[in-house]
Amino acid sequence: MGLIILCIIIIHHDVCHHIIMLLLLLVLIRLQATWMYTCVIHRFFDEQRKDYFVMYIHHIATIALVSWSFSAGYLRIGLLVLYVHDVSDVFIDTLKMANYLKLDGARGWFGSEIAYVASLIAWAYWRLYQYPFRVLRGSFLEPFM
Repeated sequence: MGLIILCIIIIHHDVCHHIIMLLLLLVLIRLQATWMYTCVIHRFFDEQRKDYFVMYIHHIATIALVSWSFSAGYLRIGLLVLYVHDVSDVFIDTLKMANYLKLDGARGWFGSEIAYVASLIAWAYWRLYQYPFRVLRGSFLEPFM
């Protein structure tokens, strides 16, 4: 099976590139849809946080924008924007979990403080460096694929 895929990659590079991009899009949309499913489940079975509705609307808008980028032919930039933002969200979610578990101070091994510093560094790196200087610049300067 792997040899067949390798032959397809070598022979039909452009077709394979688009197939891989479509599969990647489907995986990312499935991950976002899973997050939306989790939000709906937490709506009825978990205590409601202050930012619940803001995050709910945010994820609906994200799925709509990625779907629009796919239908408008901007799949590459849509996937890159989604990737850059999702990577930095891992650290923010870790910070929220540490805060909810009250892992602050010496009693919590400074978990909230460490997560806060990690989320600041990750946010600055992914959203203030990677996004404008790598993603946007690359999407405007590189030829459209």
